[in-house]
Amino acid sequence: MPVRGEPPGEDTVRRLATVLQTDEEMLLALAGKVPPELRERAQRDMEFARMLRRLPSITDEELRRLSKNLKIPPADQ
Repeated sequence: MPVRGEPPGEDTVRRLATVLQTDEEMLLALAGKVPPELRERAQRDMEFARMLRRLPSITDEELRRLSKNLKIPPADQ
């Protein structure tokens, strides 16, 4: 049975994205990496933490509107 090692760190994932000439954000997301700034903000800002907990249950349309309001480019750009 294969033994799974520790997942790569954020720096390793970023370097891989550079070597592979691919989207860094996509690779970080696929690796399940959450920026430390996000965790830190959620620890000190309860409204922000509540919003993060709500995100998994919003509809695709709500997510598109939120992304548009925040001026986040679509993943395919």
